[in-house]
Amino acid sequence: MTQSLNSPVFDYPCLLSGIVPRKGEGKLDNGQSWKTDRIDLHVQIPLDVNKGGIGFTTEMYKLDGHDKNFSTVSNLVGKHVNLKLQMVNNGKGDTTLIVVGVLPSSSNMQKTA
Repeated sequence: MTQSLNSPVFDYPCLLSGIVPRKGEGKLDNGQSWKTDRIDLHVQIPLDVNKGGIGFTTEMYKLDGHDKNFSTVSNLVGKHVNLKLQMVNNGKGDTTLIVVGVLPSSSNMQKTA
């Protein structure tokens, strides 16, 4: 379970290269129930050209709420977007970034040849 740290939400510009729906439930071999309701967002982030980077790196972020978000994000695949990210406590003593929204973006991302 994650808890908000009341941290600000910030934009993370990237190219949404693909999505994978992750919705289902079942039982593990040990009888424990599991359930997932999210979309995996596969994004490309430009490497830092100021440090000699050329091209992009790929990252994956989880967006909770498959039914709420699928139609919106599926229409954004192949487009520049701003991920809305927020820092949260992951319940294990660490903090992590979570996606709280995805918006279309006009982008100044670098282009590769």
